[in-house]
Amino acid sequence: MIYGIAITPTPCYELEARLDPCLSSSVYPPPLIIDIIAQAKPGACVECIGEVPFWTKIANLVPGQDYDVTVRYEGEIICQERIYLPLSSASGYVEIPDKVTLESAGTPMIGFSFQGDGEVLAPKAVVRIKVRGNHDRTHLAYLELKYGLTAIIEVNDVPAIIRLSQDCKLKIIDGQIFLDNGYRLLPVRVMPDEAAGRVKDEMQFIELKAVNDKAIYQVVSVTHGKLLGLVPREINIETKIDALSGEIIKREQPWWARFCW
Repeated sequence: MIYGIAITPTPCYELEARLDPCLSSSVYPPPLIIDIIAQAKPGACVECIGEVPFWTKIANLVPGQDYDVTVRYEGEIICQERIYLPLSSASGYVEIPDKVTLESAGTPMIGFSFQGDGEVLAPKAVVRIKVRGNHDRTHLAYLELKYGLTAIIEVNDVPAIIRLSQDCKLKIIDGQIFLDNGYRLLPVRVMPDEAAGRVKDEMQFIELKAVNDKAIYQVVSVTHGKLLGLVPREINIETKIDALSGEIIKREQPWWARFCW
């Protein structure tokens, strides 16, 4: 849902929304352009404040994907926002029972698939499974494979991607999440939404990866400042978070960011 307010002339007007999806395969995230058009309603206006609240519902979008949404009114942009359509909004999903082991199996050459106790699941299936975090708290996780090479794991509508390889596979055993680096199972106790909560800047994306026999989250975020207080700059920040303890391991930003305020 997208909400907002449009300023209209008097007397009374109603708003019509027209969608220009612009779904070009060469652009990611796909842009969605919504044009708001004011149309006069018949009859006299008793009381008009000149502001008409509106909401827009866009159907048939793909869960687990970002969209760049632009809302225009009378040719002017009144709202721009990147939205993520969560996997939890999918119309159907595969429920994985407790005690069933879910894992990614395959190779980068042939692609990966999800298996539940050895049974291969449909390639585009959205999977729902209960997982355990710190203090044995239970969470509902939604998972999906993208192009057979990347897994998405989502908790509380916050996703993390896992780039699958021979050195980084996903396993969920008895509700415990692991990354398998080919030598050992690396436990994950911090959920993606908890990792996102450790970062105060505007989040761009989260990746869960295996690094030096440890599962970590790499959170990419952005903030804004002015170089020497004069030139506006966008500052990209990478924060590495221990996926077992939630501790911030490292925070990196461009060297020139220290001169921005």
